[in-house]
Amino acid sequence: MLMGKKIKELRLERGLSQYALGEAIGVRWLTIGRWENNVQRPHKRHLTSLAKFFGVKEHDLMSPNDSDNNEETMMKIVHSP
Repeated sequence: MLMGKKIKELRLERGLSQYALGEAIGVRWLTIGRWENNVQRPHKRHLTSLAKFFGVKEHDLMSPNDSDNNEETMMKIVHSP
């Protein structure tokens, strides 16, 4: 499952809007939409906030492809615009 799809699934399971999730972790709702549509990846700090908010491990938010190259993926996340 792609990271964006997982974020959306977790958000919807909790009955949250993109706006509410953004407020909870300190980003704009447009950013949540970009993550969910796999247009942009969360920065490392936001990935940490998402995992903590949803009560999951950061690793659980990543897709299987991301998990195969975990170090490389984390570098991309840390350095994404």
